[in-house]
Amino acid sequence: MFVDILPLCIFETIIFTNIMNPELEKLLEYALADGQLSDKEKRVLFKKAEKLGVDPEELEIILEARQNSKLKEHENKVRKCAACGDVLKTLNPLCKACGYVNSYDEDDYEDPLYEEAGRDLDKLERDVENSKKLSESPKEYTDDIQKTIAVVTQKYGGYPGLMERINELSETFEEALHDYKKNKRQNLISWIIALMLLGGIVIGLYFIYANAANSPIPLTEKYIHKKNIAKAKVAAARIEDSSSREFYLFEIKLLEADSLVKIKRYDEAFGIINLIKDSSERKEKIDEVIEIQVTDLIEQKKYSEALEKAKTASYGTESTLIEKIEFAQKNTK
Repeated sequence: MFVDILPLCIFETIIFTNIMNPELEKLLEYALADGQLSDKEKRVLFKKAEKLGVDPEELEIILEARQNSKLKEHENKVRKCAACGDVLKTLNPLCKACGYVNSYDEDDYEDPLYEEAGRDLDKLERDVENSKKLSESPKEYTDDIQKTIAVVTQKYGGYPGLMERINELSETFEEALHDYKKNKRQNLISWIIALMLLGGIVIGLYFIYANAANSPIPLTEKYIHKKNIAKAKVAAARIEDSSSREFYLFEIKLLEADSLVKIKRYDEAFGIINLIKDSSERKEKIDEVIEIQVTDLIEQKKYSEALEKAKTASYGTESTLIEKIEFAQKNTK
């Protein structure tokens, strides 16, 4: 074959210069990165070549030449056990076939497997650093890192200098995981304390409100509002401050007077009203009740009694009531 006659580098130079498209060349490099060319990769390459107008037969020659070149390069890099000749498939110097521990020289660090280890550990380092920044550490993410550490330990653990880096990354990850768990516990404790404090405040406010609601003054106001005179008197009697107690007892007296007026027991109502100490308030309340009583007498057409009762009111109220009585009398006639 033409490939076997010409030196590989000269052949590739001739072919690539004439037909290789840069886009196809890049795709070819990716496909042969592992030294192997799968059927799927071949199909993709030929499809691309057809699209770019590259002859399929010429591409077949190029692929064969490139693949042979990669295989020879890989064969030169293959590490074998110095004792039994078995291929060492990992960077571990221990031969699994015979148990012999192989040694390495500085040239071994140029081995593709060592480069692969560097890439794997660089990615692991990035993952570990990212795990330190997470406010939350999902179980799937931490599990993936732990699995990666186990894989690289098994794969590269015996290689000079790599185990130290693996151990450092493992320790860093364990510290990050420990810090996350510690922070999570602290956050949980903080939330529990906050909820307990909030609960304590709510309970405290409830008891304060309950006690306040059951104290004498609020109870007295509550019963006055409901016009429950008997209970209002009992609650008011418990008020310690004398001025406050007198104030609420006065309000209760007015409530009693109003209840007597409603059932037309005017004399008893006047008896209570006359106990009001403030003269202006007492006079105002008396006028109010007299007006109600006079209106009631007018409705009963008892004009003489209404007139007599009107004369007991204050001057302004008396005049108004007399006019009202006279107007009612005229309309009756």
